[in-house]
Amino acid sequence: GGDSGTETGGEPQFPTVDLDALPYDKLSDYGFFVGDLADLIPAERVYGYTVASPLFSDFAGKERFMYLPPDQQIHIDWAAADPGPGGEGELWDYPVGSVMIKNFWFDLDRSNPGQDINALRVETRLMVRFPDVWKVYTYVWDEAETEAVLTKYGKVVELAFTDAEGQPAMQNYKVPSLEQCGSCHSRDNVLKTLGPVTPQMNYPVEREGQTVNQMEWLASLGLFDAPLPDLSAVPRLYDPLGDEGTLEQRARSYLHANCSHCHRQDGGAGISGLRFVYWEQEPVHLGICKPPAAAGSASNGLSYDIFPGSPEQSIAIFRMQSLDP
Repeated sequence: GGDSGTETGGEPQFPTVDLDALPYDKLSDYGFFVGDLADLIPAERVYGYTVASPLFSDFAGKERFMYLPPDQQIHIDWAAADPGPGGEGELWDYPVGSVMIKNFWFDLDRSNPGQDINALRVETRLMVRFPDVWKVYTYVWDEAETEAVLTKYGKVVELAFTDAEGQPAMQNYKVPSLEQCGSCHSRDNVLKTLGPVTPQMNYPVEREGQTVNQMEWLASLGLFDAPLPDLSAVPRLYDPLGDEGTLEQRARSYLHANCSHCHRQDGGAGISGLRFVYWEQEPVHLGICKPPAAAGSASNGLSYDIFPGSPEQSIAIFRMQSLDP
């Protein structure tokens, strides 16, 4: 995503987010995008962003945007720390009326990836900042990709595609119900953001042909209410499949993005004692020689979450490979 503020006919187009009227029935009712909805051309005050270590979502591609109300800015409390060192400034304090916008699409020809003609949009999720809470709304796209409609109770979408070997294949993609969003986004039973946080956003991206730090780029657009500190000293995640970072940094980034929303002290799996936030330092909380909280088929009869030097004896690896819900 690039700059916001696209103009049509010379006049800037602003989104409409009336908290008292939400949720709207259709994605287009918000006005987040101008022109053809499927082109995702951002309107005024809508900003594209990416994350360093994306959550794996059944092979879905994602396009992310955030909307800030006019004359509003993001506040970062650099003194607020997650349990343990290194969590400074993780969560951002978004102004009331802000919206996180995440679009999910699938490549229907994975033997020839990267062709826009084969990209099918399936759903768009919104996280809206109300005065005391975040609320989540899910919109499912129609087959023509001209509109996405509010879907409260979830849906299973059947996807016919060509696999990497050129063979026909089918996939069932599950659109979550509004209640299910909390299973990942809840901390102490309160919804929180996961992607647009400091460790995920503090990394180099390409904007207008130049490589810049993403947070510094957002700051240049006036999104923050105070100058940023030296970001080279602030913890960041790494692309697990990228060239930057050590093997440990990339592995820890993967675990943070895919597991730590639950496996953290205040997460849904906090009681297990297994914590995968990037800045966790205690070996036992990382699973090293730690007996499992789950038993039987959930642990495959193995003794430790991570058995040092032995992936085949590590429950964490077994769980990552298993397709058993």
